[in-house]
Amino acid sequence: MKRVVFGIGLVLLVAFLPRVAAAQESTVSGTVINKATGQPLQYAVVGIPELRIWDLSSETGAFTLEGVQPGVYRFIANRRGYYLTDLNVRIDGPVEFEVQLTPEDPDEPVVSGALTGVIRDQTSGQPVDGVEVTVEPTGQEARTDNQGQFEIRDISAGALRLTFRRVGYEPRVDTVASFPGVSLVLELTMSAQPIELDPVVVTARPAYLEANGYYRRARDRRGRQYDPDEVERLGYPDFTRMFVFPGARVQRGRMGQQVLVNTREGNCEYTVWIDGSPVPGIGLDEINGSWVEAVEVYSGLDTPPGYSDRCGVILVWSKQ
Repeated sequence: MKRVVFGIGLVLLVAFLPRVAAAQESTVSGTVINKATGQPLQYAVVGIPELRIWDLSSETGAFTLEGVQPGVYRFIANRRGYYLTDLNVRIDGPVEFEVQLTPEDPDEPVVSGALTGVIRDQTSGQPVDGVEVTVEPTGQEARTDNQGQFEIRDISAGALRLTFRRVGYEPRVDTVASFPGVSLVLELTMSAQPIELDPVVVTARPAYLEANGYYRRARDRRGRQYDPDEVERLGYPDFTRMFVFPGARVQRGRMGQQVLVNTREGNCEYTVWIDGSPVPGIGLDEINGSWVEAVEVYSGLDTPPGYSDRCGVILVWSKQ
């Protein structure tokens, strides 16, 4: 087993024991500590997102991630009051990590997120109003409306314990992981009888996409929207694969760059916008799909206000 120390934004290799040739699943374990004091941290969220393997650190800061196959993965550690550690690590056998989290600077606080959701009756599927929602350890509260919906702003990063209570229903308690600048959307049920409940369904949304109207436009079902999963699936290795659809064609522009043309409007070129600003002359082949969070494509009457173009627009949103 090898031991690795993580600080914020860098990896320090401290000591290596004999390397183990691992072709099977391994166990990744370690401890989470306060980088400033060396004290163990409880309730830190630790995991490998692409494998959906997560754990909460114990009272001694210990965590264990089981069933990790060899490869290079994104490793995340997060806790309320500390900056997020997010880096790529190579796993080729059992390994032990010491994760050092840096305390939050009061003058530069961690960007908060939001928590929204809908609660339905386990049996009928109808919205449940009047459910009291409590978030620990912050003590924030909300109540569902007649559509079963609730919203809590400015939630902190780290592990959150959610309690749902309503007269006539069995109380429900769930734990979710929150990350800086991310909006969590929950879908869950409550039962009037003490029966096994369906698991809570959590969808994470980048807060800045929500603020720029991406999800609102996606609900309107106009144009084409490519969410982060679709960008990852279609945008590698050739970003232009996302633009294969009727009425459009990718071709070389006047400067030799790849552009998208609207074949229904005389082969005029779509205008590319990046993070809300037009970027004239940029080619699709100059856009690296690895830094793209989401993409929207509109033409004609479907083009949203503020992005008017007689031909069409491509809205590219980068990872924040």
